Amino acid sequence: EAEAEAEAEAEDAAGAGSFRRPTAPALARGRDPTPSLVPEPRAQGPKPQPKVKSKRGPTLQGSAMATPAKKGDAIFDCIERMQMQQQRPWGRFLDAGTGSHSLQWIARNFDTDSWTAVTAAEEMAKQSRDSVKGHMREQDKVVIGNWDDETFLEGEVYDVILADYLIGAMDGFSPYTQDLIFERLKRHLAPDGVIYIVGLEPIPDTAEGAADVICEVRRLRDAMILLAGHRCYREYPLTWIYRQCRRAGFEVLESTTFPILYSRASITRQLDVGRRKLPYIRAKHGSSTAIAMGQACEMLQRRIDDATNHNTSKTSAVKTDTRIR
Repeated sequence: EAEAEAEAEAEDAAGAGSFRRPTAPALARGRDPTPSLVPEPRAQGPKPQPKVKSKRGPTLQGSAMATPAKKGDAIFDCIERMQMQQQRPWGRFLDAGTGSHSLQWIARNFDTDSWTAVTAAEEMAKQSRDSVKGHMREQDKVVIGNWDDETFLEGEVYDVILADYLIGAMDGFSPYTQDLIFERLKRHLAPDGVIYIVGLEPIPDTAEGAADVICEVRRLRDAMILLAGHRCYREYPLTWIYRQCRRAGFEVLESTTFPILYSRASITRQLDVGRRKLPYIRAKHGSSTAIAMGQACEMLQRRIDDATNHNTSKTSAVKTDTRIR
């Protein structure tokens, strides 16, 4: 269930970045959290901005000889371009918080010496293996573990590390240790290696106009997660990521912004995370509470329909901006 929430939360966001170890790591992540409405959604996501020095921080770089995959995911396309800039191989690759989406990109789109994909959930490990059937080599592996375990992957070193929405997901698996993950991953990064961090800016409490429905969905979803006795995911702003990286000895090289378009379907997926908590809420708090929360979901669904003009136009969507760190 927690992994399903992670997938729902992550698939509509955009952001990525890289750090390089002793010399200069680079970061990527995020979202400018102010939602707005736009008339035309882009099904495959926004194009990343040109590579320029950002006033928000240094530029994001990568390292590797790679051929970009077919265009489709703005963040992963950007990471591949970063890698190509320094014309180095991918080498040994660690997906520090894997999911089917990131693992398919790693396994199918470029050559690595080997890859290791980490998840804290047995079901996600199975899904991940199934998603890359026919693309796993003998040296590739999906492993179950938690970064709180000091002996986990002891002695293993990687040329490239991907933390794809890992920081935000940690509150569900390893609460109160988000500030420690940077040093923890640094142990596994080869000298002059690179780490990419993907995430999103926290959604604000309010937004102007119809886009405020995204903020309302986030509040109701999280309230239902808590009523079910489960933990919410927690994203951190770019400034916090910068501070933690620098404390761990990384140098931030680049920061980039991507827009996110929220369609009716993508907003509803977030609301569905809350709906899936109704059986747990009923068990813990009784039918009346569960019925009330279900009714709140239906009221908010009508607001989603209105905000995206679902009843009159299928081309409307909600937009936010996402920073890659």
